[in-house]
This record gives sequence, structure tokens and C-alpha cells, in this order.
Amino acid sequence: MTWITRRAAPLALALPALLLVACGKPDPDALAKGDAAFKGQTVDGQLQPVVSRVVMVGGDAPRGGCTVATTETTVAVHWSTTVGPVKAELTGDYLVCERAEGWTGIVFPAFGQAVDECALSRRISRREYQGPCRWGWIEGAAPSA
Repeated sequence: MTWITRRAAPLALALPALLLVACGKPDPDALAKGDAAFKGQTVDGQLQPVVSRVVMVGGDAPRGGCTVATTETTVAVHWSTTVGPVKAELTGDYLVCERAEGWTGIVFPAFGQAVDECALSRRISRREYQGPCRWGWIEGAAPSA
């Protein structure tokens, strides 16, 4: 086996996996809803940007400083700690990570994900949550948290 063949073999083995990941097709309806939410909200005939506030995670506690909670009822999740456009609706498991100004900051799995896939299974330094799950704010106290 030549030097070039030995170097190219791992790439040749990894290429099919990379192509599968790159060619995955997202749900077009979910993308359209997300795009509409990012565009903002029409107020008096003018499109106003969405005000967002990222949920903070981390600290000395396990699970990134968040606690697991579950809701049986559908709950509106907002972009920030102000009443504005609804980002998503939530039912099921989620993580309570922050409380501020009468709102509860949460991290929740997207459709097809589990709460254990939210990259908050260990202690982490305090920071803004950046994924891979979704985040948002519930007005008032979190249901059954």
C-alpha cells in the first residue's frame, strides 16, 4: 500500500457518512414556521423585529444548572421576557434553567429529540445556551417545575 493510498483510505471511508449528513432534508413546514417567527411581527403595517433574550445555563449544579420538568398541557414559549410573538408550543419534557422578571427560561428538545440530547448532562460554566435543543421563555412559573 502506498503512502497516498494509506492517507486516502480514511477519507474514502468517511465520505459516505459525510454525504448522508449533508444531504438530510429538514422538514419544510418547520423551516417555514421558524423563518416566519424570525422575520418579526407586523405592527401598524410595519414589520418589527423580534426581541429575543437567550436563556442562561450553567453553574455548580448538575445538568448545566437546569432541572427537568414535564408538562401535560400545551404551553406557549416566547422569544424573550416580554409578551410578544410565540416562538413555539411545548408539551412534554423540558429543562428549567433560569427565572427572571416573572418568566421562566427553559431549554426544550425539538421534534425527534429527547431532553437528554440537549448537551446539559454535566456541570458547565455559566453561559448563554446555544443548542442543540431549543430555548425560550414561559410566562410565570413553569408548569410542574
